[in-house]
This record gives sequence, structure tokens and C-alpha cells, in this order.
Amino acid sequence: MKMSSYINKLGLSFFTFLMIVSFLGCKRLIAKIDKVETTVYVSGYTTGSQGKQVATYWKDDKENKLTAGTGNAVAQSIFVMGNDIYVVGSDECTNGNKAACKWLNGHILPLTDGSTNAVANKVLVQNKVVYIAGSFFNANTRNVAAYWSDKIETTLSDGLTQASAYDIALGGRDIYAAGFIVKNGGGKKVATLWHNGVPTPLVDWHKESEAMGLAADGGNVYVVGYVKNKSGRQVATLWKNELAQDLSDGTTDAVANAIVIYKSKTYVVGTTISASGHKVATLWKNGSKQILSDETADAEAFAVFIKDGDVYVAGYQKSEEGSEIATYWLNGKVHSLGSASSRAYSVFVK
Repeated sequence: MKMSSYINKLGLSFFTFLMIVSFLGCKRLIAKIDKVETTVYVSGYTTGSQGKQVATYWKDDKENKLTAGTGNAVAQSIFVMGNDIYVVGSDECTNGNKAACKWLNGHILPLTDGSTNAVANKVLVQNKVVYIAGSFFNANTRNVAAYWSDKIETTLSDGLTQASAYDIALGGRDIYAAGFIVKNGGGKKVATLWHNGVPTPLVDWHKESEAMGLAADGGNVYVVGYVKNKSGRQVATLWKNELAQDLSDGTTDAVANAIVIYKSKTYVVGTTISASGHKVATLWKNGSKQILSDETADAEAFAVFIKDGDVYVAGYQKSEEGSEIATYWLNGKVHSLGSASSRAYSVFVK
């Protein structure tokens, strides 16, 4: 009886051991299935051997140069749809002017002819239509806010005063753009939201301001930028449906550059100034401030993207030698892209 009981116990123990091994194996398999591989795309510029800015994008840290470095060029924004990589920015022409450009899978497609200066600031793709926000100078040397939709140019300002569009977003069939218009006679930039081409000033024209980024979500329109206070300090500002909320206290300069909405929460990135006078890459989550850089060297944040709850922020930080290094932060952890004298202006994660 004792020997039989011992054998039964041994069999039960072995069975339990197999169950544990099987469970752990399944758990690892499930973890592998749950882990979705992501690809990180970042755009900006590097500096070439001739000292010129080279329009560049990185795909999982691999550097891809879009221009040869004979003239200054910048890749301001990147968007990926399927297997296609869209990048927009500017490229210096032989006459010294900058042309607004789109690159599709590395092939350049100029949006302007280079007869005057122009820039493309933001790109997005929806329903196979490419939307690009930017500006160009007219014959009267006025900067005209504009957007391009499948090569069709739509002007947003009258060309009588300076203006620019920094960002573009879609809400259903509505097209929104954010930027500034200089008030005639006032000489100050005024943060402006365009809705289907109709401009709305977000600030009284007596205060200098700019709208740097926007997002449309659930019938709400969010805009970020800055407003100068009475002391002449830039106050980082968030507008929700044109109602303003200060993100900084106005004791030092600050600017909000970009915004995304994720699960009804606002994620805003920009730049603040530390007590020591350094520029600080900053994230505001629902208005709560989070410092991304260590405040011992200059750093700025220009773009934000959220994928499966992970927060990616693009910008730069200065090295110990004082060189700007293209950088992105993943959930607050710094990730250097390694190129000296470089910046990252946009990030997209697939």
C-alpha cells in the first residue's frame, strides 16, 4: 500500500510539473503574440560635409538623407500610409530661395517653383488624399498661408499681410489649419484657426501670439501655441473650442508646439525655460507638466505621437560639447539619433 501510494504521489507530482511547464510555455507564447512590433519614423535634418542642413528621416534609427547637402533643406513632417512614406519640408534652390517640397518614398515632388521662398510644415494622409500645410511668399514679399490637397493649392490669407499655416487636421469633412496672421497696422502675429478656409483669431490682436499645432477629436478642436503677456513673456497656451487655458505661469518664456488626443486626454509638447535659463523639452498631460530633459543643457520638443499608450516625443537636446542632437523620447526615456548638429521635428509610429 505504501509503495502504491508513493507511486501515485510521484505520478501526481510529475503531472503537476508538466502542467506548470505547459502553463509557462503558453504564457510566453501569449506574451510574444501580445507584443506588437512597431516602427518609429522621425524627420528633421542632419548637417552635411559642406555645413548645410540635409533633409533627413530616420526609420528605426537608420538615417535616410533626402537631399545632397549642397543647399539647406529640412524635413518638417512625416506620415506613413501602408508602404508609402510621405515627408514634407523645404529645399534650397540654386537661386537661394527655398521651395516647399514633398518627398514620396524618397522622391522629391516640389510644391512650389522656387521663384519665391516657401515651406511645407505638416503632412497628413486620409482616404488616399494628401494634405499639406505651409506658406509661400507672393510677388509683394508677403507670406501667404496655404495648404495643398493633392497638388491643389488653397490660399488661407489674402496676401496683403504676413501669415503662415503650421498644422492641418481633419474632422469629418471639415478641414482645420492653425498658424498666424499679422494684423494690418498692428504688426503683431495673431494666433489663427482656419475652418474650411475661414479664419478665426484666437487672441486679441494687441497681444502677439501664434498657433503652432492642432487636433480635431470627437467634435472638439484643440489648438496649442503661445500668447505674450504684459511682461512680454510667451505663455504656453491650449485652446479648446477657442477657449484658452494657460499651460505655463508666464514668469519665463514657454511655447506649446504640438498636441494629440488619446483616450480623451490631451498630450501637449513644447519648450519651457528653466531657472538656470536653459530650454527644457516639456510634456503636459491634461495640463500636468512633465520635464523630459535634465535642464542642464538646452532641449526642445516639437512633435508628439501616441501608439498603444506609448508616448513618443520628437525634438533635440544639446550634447556636452554643445551640439544639437536629433532626439526622441519614449515614455520619458531619451533616445538619441546620434547625428551631430541635427534636429527632429516630427515623429510617426506604425
